[in-house]
Amino acid sequence: AMYQQGLSSRVSEARRVEWQGKIAAREEQAYGTDARDIAGQLAVRFATARQYDRAVKYFELAARNALAGNAYIEADRLYGKAIEMLPLAQLDDAGRVELRMLLPRSVAVIVTQGYATDEIDKIHQRALTLARDCGDQPAAVRVLHSAWSTCVAQGHLHRARSLAIEISDQAELTSDKTALLQAYAKLGQTSFHLGELAMARAYFENALVISADMPDEERPRVAGYLAWTLWYLGFPDAASRMSQEALQMARALKGHYGLVFGLGFAAWVHAFRGELPEAQTLVDEQF
Repeated sequence: AMYQQGLSSRVSEARRVEWQGKIAAREEQAYGTDARDIAGQLAVRFATARQYDRAVKYFELAARNALAGNAYIEADRLYGKAIEMLPLAQLDDAGRVELRMLLPRSVAVIVTQGYATDEIDKIHQRALTLARDCGDQPAAVRVLHSAWSTCVAQGHLHRARSLAIEISDQAELTSDKTALLQAYAKLGQTSFHLGELAMARAYFENALVISADMPDEERPRVAGYLAWTLWYLGFPDAASRMSQEALQMARALKGHYGLVFGLGFAAWVHAFRGELPEAQTLVDEQF
């Protein structure tokens, strides 16, 4: 380490920048399509070589690698480095590049800091501003969905309702059934948690009607929430039938998440009705 430090101190800054650039370029060439495997190393070298456009590219790739490996603290740090470097990179589409990184970064922030952190709200606001500035409506809708989930988790239900209404407005403009299903589902869930049960029921029923011919993973979730809504409205038999329907939808889709969700909601309805053996059977199946 002492030799390295001594030799390094005798290399001029200009020469160090030149060498790092050449080493990075050679490593990038050598790895070819597998260069993402050493993305973190290349990002640091290109940053040292002051080739900031390529440094941003590899910091983003390194962040994706970290996120895929559940290294959320590292992913947040790497996305942060890439975003901070964007002004130096002088990219023509810097806004779109930043927008592309913000939602994945929000996932890392939520996992590491929780939904209550102010950082997640700042990320969503920044992403929404960039999406609108870029005229990227699909990206804006994705941000609205993410912001809605955060608001519900934070208990900011009136803010969540405003976001759900905006999502619904966008879905109606496109007449896309999947978008409408998700919009009505969010409006229904928000109304449910606000205690507006009749309104929640209407949204959930509309969601199921428009998606009757769609094998969508959202349908079992909607049906499960509708079952709970019917219970709280005083219709225990209808709640039981709907919970079974939700479970059938989930089994038909053969997705683990939807099935676990359907089993959980159906088990709760049995528990509400005092049917504990039936509830226990469903709980055991969840495990």
